[in-house]
Amino acid sequence: MKEDIYFESGSLKLVGTLYKAPKEKASALLIAGGGNTHRHKGYYPPWQNFLLENGVTTFNFDFRGVGDAEGNLNESNLNTRAEDAKAALEILKQHSDTENIFVVGVSMGGPVAIRIVDHSIKGMLLVVAAAYSMEARDKNFGPEFSEAIRKPDSWKDSPDFKDLERYMGDTFLLYTDSDEVVPQGISLNYEEIIKAKGGQVLALKDANHRTWKEGQQEYALREMSNFILEKSLSKVYS
Repeated sequence: MKEDIYFESGSLKLVGTLYKAPKEKASALLIAGGGNTHRHKGYYPPWQNFLLENGVTTFNFDFRGVGDAEGNLNESNLNTRAEDAKAALEILKQHSDTENIFVVGVSMGGPVAIRIVDHSIKGMLLVVAAAYSMEARDKNFGPEFSEAIRKPDSWKDSPDFKDLERYMGDTFLLYTDSDEVVPQGISLNYEEIIKAKGGQVLALKDANHRTWKEGQQEYALREMSNFILEKSLSKVYS
């Protein structure tokens, strides 16, 4: 079943699309990347269909100022994105029939995912995930945000790494070896942390941030789906 759901984040009305699996084994919140990436764009609908076929309910939503959501993109930032994602996660929980709840963060959505997961989240999947300095978190998207993230090596002291270390659930990282958007050092930092936690890492060869070779998307989806389903069979973290 596919259903659009309207919900509030602060004073703004946002919207997301729920793909409800009839025999639900797990559920996942999909958190999109930066800019004006909306829930109907790119590989998000195919991902939701793939996971639906494998018994995973998903909820994908538009951030404020994006797609069908209220608000202005230039008046939003990483902090408001975390607020929006928390509100979306509550919607997923309300429509989930299982405690096996996962959060998937893509690109800018990666550090947003890291910020909102807690003990109630069974696992987290980071896909070509970015990382940002504390300074960047409250800078509205536009010139100020761009200036903050373009400072050389500004990501090295990112609180996202410490936040990831504190998360006690299952973790999965997918990164590409030719990412032209996310510095390779970020992916390697995430890899080191996740491997130390006993998590799973998948590195796609000869792929960049947005363009993967033929068959790689299908392969990645299978691996992510298998991770979600396998971890759903293990004891829920408490």
